[in-house]
Amino acid sequence: MPILTCESELGCHVAINDLPIELGQMRRGSLYWLGATHEADAYSLIQQILANASPSSKVALIAASDPSGLWSELKSDEGPQDARSYRLTGNPTRALEVLTKDLDRILNPRGRTLIVVLADNSFAALLSRVAHIFAQWQRWLANRECTLLMVVHGAHVIKLSANLTAMNDILSGFALLEQCEAVYRYRVMHWRNTLDSLGSTELELTKSIDGFSVVQARPERSVTTLDSGRFLMEAQVLEGMALFMADDWHVFASQSDLFMQAMHATAATVVLAMSSSSEVPALARMLHSLRRQRGPALKLVIREMQRTLRYRDEQVLRDCGATLIIPAGTPLPQFFSLLESIQGQTFSRALAADPVPLIASLNPLRIRGILGATQFLGALDTVRPRHKVSVVTGVLIVLTPVPGLSAAQAMSQLDLRRAGDIACQLEGVLYVFLFDCRPNMTQVALRNIFHLHYSEMFTDHRICITADEIDAEITAMRSRLGRVRAGTATLDDSDLKASVPLTFTSLRSAGMLRPIRASLPFLSKSSS
Repeated sequence: MPILTCESELGCHVAINDLPIELGQMRRGSLYWLGATHEADAYSLIQQILANASPSSKVALIAASDPSGLWSELKSDEGPQDARSYRLTGNPTRALEVLTKDLDRILNPRGRTLIVVLADNSFAALLSRVAHIFAQWQRWLANRECTLLMVVHGAHVIKLSANLTAMNDILSGFALLEQCEAVYRYRVMHWRNTLDSLGSTELELTKSIDGFSVVQARPERSVTTLDSGRFLMEAQVLEGMALFMADDWHVFASQSDLFMQAMHATAATVVLAMSSSSEVPALARMLHSLRRQRGPALKLVIREMQRTLRYRDEQVLRDCGATLIIPAGTPLPQFFSLLESIQGQTFSRALAADPVPLIASLNPLRIRGILGATQFLGALDTVRPRHKVSVVTGVLIVLTPVPGLSAAQAMSQLDLRRAGDIACQLEGVLYVFLFDCRPNMTQVALRNIFHLHYSEMFTDHRICITADEIDAEITAMRSRLGRVRAGTATLDDSDLKASVPLTFTSLRSAGMLRPIRASLPFLSKSSS
């Protein structure tokens, strides 16, 4: 497959969200036919096509009724800059027979996409001459490097489409959009363009305020004869090294250029650079789009240029489609060896249905430190939805102080410095939530957040890791808090508000603490 040039960019295309590009691109000099069983769906799809057309494309919309209203519904930053509207008048069959002459007279189009919208009864009247008219259009389109998409709508579209099956030599694309109860079925009989030539394909779609979207995985295809030996790289990953390699190795100065090429690859190796954790959200969206569009055979590699990735960042990137993440400091020879090691692999991990919740889970709570129990539970409520879509967003630790040590006094030994790390006390128990803490690093984290070793202050601690464990503990905390408020449990004034910091020193003998501030009650001690 050749590297793309401006001539092969998408321009105006069938812009169904997550539709594989080779099923959406329309080539110049070609005729495409698309049928929809409902008029409203036809116009919704046309509006989606117009909204996603590149600004440099030229589009003319032709319909039996005035179609100019579709342009007015677009946002100011959507659609092509050169947009025209025309209305078919008189007998539809006659109007279509002389369509190319009328267009030459009033528009003289060159390199323009023409979208012709027709009701099924008008198209039915054309059937006896449709082969002749389409052949005439196809020759005219080739001479003027134009593209024509005919959209026919109505309840009889599927029946009428049977008359087109023998016209695959004239029609470069033939597809049907059919509503099936709560979902839509998009059937492509065949579709040819500069990227590929595809036969029968069926996809399930949904319709929302954002238009039509593909809801099922991209159909698998054999990749043995495609671009499996191609490497597409962001220049930064080479650390300034000149690349003297085979023709199938390509380097791009910008990530956007690399992304554009990758969106037309099927089994190539794509290497993206990452220099800061702030780039993770954009990279996650990029990976998800590529994986969703291009399928499991594409190898998507992230090379960390500086040590910046957290465990949670890595999990999000993998859930969004990354095949391999190469850590910072990896020498170039080892970097190339790692690229070779993933050749022939396919992405087998479950791809996240929506990257937005995953990306949201990267943001720590906008709070830290010691909280009252009510505020602590409110903060955890904002974390709970993240656990449903994430491997882990943090750990909840339940600590029971040693006899004679109150939770408030133990809590004064906490030093929570990271955003999202919070703590509270309730009924003599200390609760600590550490955002983005790996479960296997909890013991290390506990040593870091307490001035004294936590084993000296607590007889027991439990670590809640999974969503179910955290949910269960939150429910138990709410129950305890309810008893406190109802007066059926002992209320420590600090249960509902943050504690006042205290200062302690350590006495290892007998595992006890001795207060420096003698005016506050603490462990009893014998007189000297």
